[in-house]
Amino acid sequence: ASSKGHITYGYVIGDCSDQEKITAFSLISSVLCGSNESPLKKAILNNGLGEDITFDVQDGLLQPFVVIDVINTDLSKKDLIEKTITAELERIIKEGIDKQELEAALNQREFKAKERDFGGTPKGRGRTNHILDTWLYDRDPLDGICFGDMFDKLRAKISTSYYEDLLKDLILNSRYCAKIILNPSNTLGQEKAEK
Repeated sequence: ASSKGHITYGYVIGDCSDQEKITAFSLISSVLCGSNESPLKKAILNNGLGEDITFDVQDGLLQPFVVIDVINTDLSKKDLIEKTITAELERIIKEGIDKQELEAALNQREFKAKERDFGGTPKGRGRTNHILDTWLYDRDPLDGICFGDMFDKLRAKISTSYYEDLLKDLILNSRYCAKIILNPSNTLGQEKAEK
């Protein structure tokens, strides 16, 4: 069980009204942890600090947040994991996020949004869920399914420091974050049975 711990870092990234920022973080997520060759994932895997790492955006909430989850790790390395994540994010911010990777992630996200690709979810239910993401918080229901020029704005920002600034301001310098450590037990089942 020593290598089956989980460490999760959560960061509030704003509120539900800023769809552009939420979408930008979904692009950042794809670039940083979308494959084993992605920089943040590679830093954790190559240093033997976990079996996987995810970078997910939780939206459809009043306060959307980002979750960085290091999966199946040795919790005695938690300080090294945190230093590695911080150092890699600092490097990425300094050197810049790969612009071609950002563009590819944006193209894919835009295509799925315009095609109304909801995975295995029926289209009607998918649209209803997106409408509720905004309507539940007193925003225009159409904001959940109409994108206007958001993708064009995000594309124009690829050539700026917009994405790096988001990482710096809302992840590295966040004042709204939490760290959760899950430590597995080999004896919990037996202890419960004895009680």
